Amino acid sequence: MPGIHDSITDLIGNTPLLELHNYRRKRNLAGRIVAKIEYFNPAGSIKDRIAWAILRDAEENGKIKPGGLIVDVTSGNTGIGLAAVAASRGYRAKFYLSDNISPDKVKILRPGLPLG
Repeated sequence: MPGIHDSITDLIGNTPLLELHNYRRKRNLAGRIVAKIEYFNPAGSIKDRIAWAILRDAEENGKIKPGGLIVDVTSGNTGIGLAAVAASRGYRAKFYLSDNISPDKVKILRPGLPLG
């Protein structure tokens, strides 16, 4: 993962593992407890993996072409992942949001606003 990458999609997955020594010790557990730190994905969620898999499959099967439009109904992280991957791959994206989505997530999905 270290180094300079060509695309945001190169950064999806391969997230770090963290051994939870204190958790194991405080609960007197015999096994190793390891957590996968998915917020290290580019758009901050495990849903980045799903978004990339969906679009990669669509590309490989000819279901989307350069400049194509992605439309999704979302309440958050999957849409954010789709927006990030779509932007990196040159696709347009339109999202329909439920009324209960947080204002922070709405800001991320609005065109022209940076992630984060």
